[in-house]
Parts: sequence; C-alpha cells; structure tokens
Amino acid sequence: MIVVDTSTIIKGFFSNYPEPKFIVDRIADGTFKLAMSEEMAKELAVATVVVAVNNNHNPAPYVRNIAQFIYHTHRISTTTTFTSCYDPDDNMFFECAIDTPNCKNVISSDRSIFTIKNYITDQNEKNLISNINFYNPQQFYNLYTQQRISI
Repeated sequence: MIVVDTSTIIKGFFSNYPEPKFIVDRIADGTFKLAMSEEMAKELAVATVVVAVNNNHNPAPYVRNIAQFIYHTHRISTTTTFTSCYDPDDNMFFECAIDTPNCKNVISSDRSIFTIKNYITDQNEKNLISNINFYNPQQFYNLYTQQRISI
C-alpha cells in the first residue's frame, strides 16, 4: 500500500512527466494499491477541476476520470494527528500513511513531504513515520524499476 500526494497524481494525469505518469498508470492498472483519506480525495477532486479550467479544458471528462481513479483506491479513515510538516496542508498525507496498515512508501513531488525525516524534531511523530519511506517520484521510479524496493 502506498500514499501519493495530489501534485504527483495531477502531474501523472495532466503532464508528460514520465515518473508521475508511470506511478498513476500502475495505480490505475492495480499494480500499486493506493491508500487515500477523504480529505485527500476532496483535495484531488478540487485540484483536478482547477487544473482543467486553468488549461482551458472542460473539467467534466477529467472529473469523471479522477472519480473513477478515486473509486478504486483504498479508503482510509484517519485517526492520527500529525503536525510536523512545514506545510500544514500536507499533514493529511502523513496521517493517511500512518493509519494505513502496511504502508511503507509515500511518494510526493513536494519537498516538504519527501524530506520530512531531515527536519522533523518531534520525537513522537518521528517514531510514527520511522517505518515509512518518503520518495520523490523520480527516486521511487528509479528504485522500483531497478527492483531495489518492493510494494
């Protein structure tokens, strides 16, 4: 089970970045199992509309695609409160990862997420994420395709 942030999923759907596209395609085909909280799903839906409109596209087909994508995720009810991320809006990704059984990997295009272990100071929260790996999409892609990590 993995957690992927909104920006990586959006890049996988809307751009030609190969690594986010690879990750989104593996989620869509069932190779990777994506955990997602309700808060994450709402953010993804809103971001999809915003990106479509900003690119002068009708958002309806994008919303349909993202709704189907969200439908196939593993819904996680979070109970943990995490406050150590530099960007408070990103704490939801940590909370989801912590509350997801067997979540070993978080993939994010956001530096405040994939570098968390470099700056976190709260020992209790550090312990909560000690068994979780944090990668940017390029790192994850390289390690996965070289068979150096498993899902």
